[in-house]
Amino acid sequence: SAASDVYKRQFMDILLLAPSFLNLYQDVISELERQGHFVEFIKDRSFEYDPCLIRNKRQSPMKEKIYGKILKSYWKKKCPTIQTSKIDILLVINGKSYHPYLKEYIKQKNPRLKVVLYLWDKTYQNYRFDKYFDSFDDVITFDRVDAEKLNIRFLPCYWVPQFPTTNPTYDIFGFGTIRKDRYELFKSIWLSAQKLNLTSFVKLYQAPLSQSSYSKIKRSIKTLFKEKPETYIADLITNKPLPPADFRSLISNSRCVIDTYNTFQEGLTPRFMWALGAGCKIITTNKNCRDYAFYSPDYIYITDSTKPQIPKDFLLQEYRQPQNRIDIINQYRIDNWLKQILRNV
Repeated sequence: SAASDVYKRQFMDILLLAPSFLNLYQDVISELERQGHFVEFIKDRSFEYDPCLIRNKRQSPMKEKIYGKILKSYWKKKCPTIQTSKIDILLVINGKSYHPYLKEYIKQKNPRLKVVLYLWDKTYQNYRFDKYFDSFDDVITFDRVDAEKLNIRFLPCYWVPQFPTTNPTYDIFGFGTIRKDRYELFKSIWLSAQKLNLTSFVKLYQAPLSQSSYSKIKRSIKTLFKEKPETYIADLITNKPLPPADFRSLISNSRCVIDTYNTFQEGLTPRFMWALGAGCKIITTNKNCRDYAFYSPDYIYITDSTKPQIPKDFLLQEYRQPQNRIDIINQYRIDNWLKQILRNV
């Protein structure tokens, strides 16, 4: 039918509703436009009073009903500002601000509209993304546990090809917001790199204070670690954020990437997938990566962040991906990833 073949048409009008996190939406827009589609973007919003936050214990069925009315009112004002008159696909990523009113508004002019939801955050014990599942033609998640519990499609996050680097600048790259467990891991790897004379870019980010005096920074670190700040390595801590473009550039210019994940979700981070696509070795705290077809201990090392032990051989040995693993990894290259996202519309 014409509706089921919409993605096979050469050009489509797509409305993308997505969060601005790490500028990931820009990758999606760029690839869809590269394929010849027209894309209009609306930023997915988060509200402080959102009662659908399970992890923060804000969930409340009664408040959810009230919140639904607030979202509907929000879209009644927002929808008339949509510029595209003919929309083939409404692609929603996460969609914390989504309400079925948006779909119904568009379908008045475009009855063949298809609506797809992709989650790069977790539902189970985290957020009530499932509240409007019945409003979508297809629902996909990056989290295997969610896929099994909610009976929805499973697809890890994408990676974007970078210019190949024949001589990487760094042997080890790691960057993340400062946490005690992450600090212990980064410190261990940084010290190992020093002993082995390996080049490294390993930093933990702490947002600058409004009055960033030395005493306040020391007090902040002391509060975080509940120990004397003098015991921590100053070279590992930075007040300068790393823009997403620079972050990815550093991954592609490194031989090994440090990956940590939040314990409340099992899915692989964008950082993990970008490193995978760049052909890097990966040191990760996410043991769930063993369940993926591309996993190999030859280039993915799983460690405990509380007692990190990284074998010297893993850091020093060169590794080249065999073709069968490259074929698996290429399934998640952004062009192939989008085809899988939209295969059922």
